[in-house]
Amino acid sequence: MVCMIRLVPFPSTLLLLLLLVTGLAAENRRPASPEKPATTNDPARKRPSDHLRDRVAQLPPPPEGVTDVFFDEFFRMPVGPKGLETTEKLAALDGKRVRILGHMVKQVQATPWTLLLSPVPANVHERDYGLAEDLPPNVVRVLLPRNHKPKTPFTPGLLLLTGRLEVGDREEPDGRHSIVRLHLDPKQEAPAAPTQDAPSPSLSASENLRR
Repeated sequence: MVCMIRLVPFPSTLLLLLLLVTGLAAENRRPASPEKPATTNDPARKRPSDHLRDRVAQLPPPPEGVTDVFFDEFFRMPVGPKGLETTEKLAALDGKRVRILGHMVKQVQATPWTLLLSPVPANVHERDYGLAEDLPPNVVRVLLPRNHKPKTPFTPGLLLLTGRLEVGDREEPDGRHSIVRLHLDPKQEAPAAPTQDAPSPSLSASENLRR
């Protein structure tokens, strides 16, 4: 007895689907290639504070009695169940003179004798959005001396500010809460030339607010 086998044509669409599934399964069985380690020289992987540190490293050292502080030194990371907690360094600098580099926040309705300093460029529109904004939590509230003009024009770029640091949660007259405040050094109309015993005068917002 002869057994006859009839060959049925295989649909082309099913054949393509079978090849696709087989190829995906083989791809998933391949070992994953190890990721390249992050390098600090890669600009795309740098954090904003890394760029600020690089810029500060290019500046002369701060005057005697002044400490450089950076935005990433404000709060403990990662954030725990208690929320934002100040670092030991920030707490130790409370009441002392510091120097900090950052960006002036562009505000539509700023408080007189006050500006905000941020690790990244930022804009806020108090009239349209009120306090519903996306400012980072480590913004510094800079308090200008009263011999300064009440309203400070927006200054783009990086600002290097020096003054007395104040740490602690406080509600401000404009409705914001500030944790870190900087009482800017008074304006120096004609700073004397530095001598061997006296440090050079620090840069303040009174000196055109830019470096």
